[in-house]
Amino acid sequence: MITRGVIGIALLISLLVLAGCATNSLSLAERVEAYDSYVVDKKLEKLDRISTFRLDGWADLGEQHLIISTSFNRIYLIKLKNKCFDLHHATAIKVNQTGSVLQTKFDSIQVVGDFPMRCYIDGIYKITREQRRELIAIGRDKEPSEEDMKKAETAD
Repeated sequence: MITRGVIGIALLISLLVLAGCATNSLSLAERVEAYDSYVVDKKLEKLDRISTFRLDGWADLGEQHLIISTSFNRIYLIKLKNKCFDLHHATAIKVNQTGSVLQTKFDSIQVVGDFPMRCYIDGIYKITREQRRELIAIGRDKEPSEEDMKKAETAD
């Protein structure tokens, strides 16, 4: 005999599954593919380094991409060599850089927290504000506001 409690729990589980299927967000793996495709489609120029680099703000784009802005109001898309554990949930990052230059292959991003792991930079791409909005919109239901851009904690 099935009780009302069991029916209620089954109904609740069904609703949660349906709600999960109804979302139009991309998975983290799909985002990586979408950002890589964006770079190719828009023919973004890959830079080896950013001179006189000083981090001003950042926004995560999943586990392998992020957008950074510098003190000179320049915006860059950063692609990391591998997945960076917990980047998409991070509230702060640390940039490990060579002097006042940020370089691919040598420098890294690190999520501030319990499991510090260096995530080495594979690519740096200069982007416009419009491209930043387009990149942030990929895989998300709504575009974050300027206030959603996170300020980084740059610990020495």
